[in-house]
Amino acid sequence: MVKPQSIFITGSSGFIGKSLQEHMNSTNYCNYSVSPNLINEEFNTDNLNNIDQVIHLFGVFGNDLEQLSKVNVMATHLLMKRIIGKQIKKIIYLSSGAVYGELTHNHISIESDLLNPNTHYGLTKMLAEEIIKAYCEAHNIKYVILRLPNVYGGLQTKGVIFNFLQQIKLNSNVTIEGNGNQKRDFLHISDLLNAIDLALEYSGSSVTLNISSKNNLSINELIKIFKDYYDFDVSYVEKRNNITNLNLNFDRAQQVLGYEPRVNEILFEK
Repeated sequence: MVKPQSIFITGSSGFIGKSLQEHMNSTNYCNYSVSPNLINEEFNTDNLNNIDQVIHLFGVFGNDLEQLSKVNVMATHLLMKRIIGKQIKKIIYLSSGAVYGELTHNHISIESDLLNPNTHYGLTKMLAEEIIKAYCEAHNIKYVILRLPNVYGGLQTKGVIFNFLQQIKLNSNVTIEGNGNQKRDFLHISDLLNAIDLALEYSGSSVTLNISSKNNLSINELIKIFKDYYDFDVSYVEKRNNITNLNLNFDRAQQVLGYEPRVNEILFEK
């Protein structure tokens, strides 16, 4: 199997970026270079010389629309402008299932669904997708967009599972927003890294794919798992996140990439 000659990773200082570098170092998969930030003065177009593929991870999560727009949207626009004329063959972008918005009729989101984000985060990820598609189609660059659920494991320093475990260890109490019945897909970092490997090796036409697992749990179900290992209290507060359920169908990723999740239970350091 032909491996890419050289890869450029944006957002290299985040959880996924650090995990990806550790993975590539351990497998000797390819040569790569990194950029932790796309919007500071240190970044220049020379970083993109002699690059075969770009993995675009740089982004933020939250509710601050100004910050989300600056990082998720404008930085993506700047990156794509810098890619033009650099002989880059493919960009892999890690997007989010939040672009779908709220599920209707309890169905599972598929790639052909109408995008209707109901959070600022989902809106900015959708806009970033559209920017990448527009540039790639105009300049004959392939793209692979991977839409993700909650990713967890290893080097994580934030997120639902990490935050709950920190609360348990520090305060013996977990705070849940809403009634805890909201459901999420939970994707282990090892499965995401496998999906990225497959996307790097993929030689077909541009594509958008859901990457997920069979691990769809409510927050209350997640708490029950933690209760098997820890003794703690639970507090419920007013819900702030607009997305109630996130469930991604990954059949297309199975067909196109041969992707298959290997971790279909919650794994965490006990």
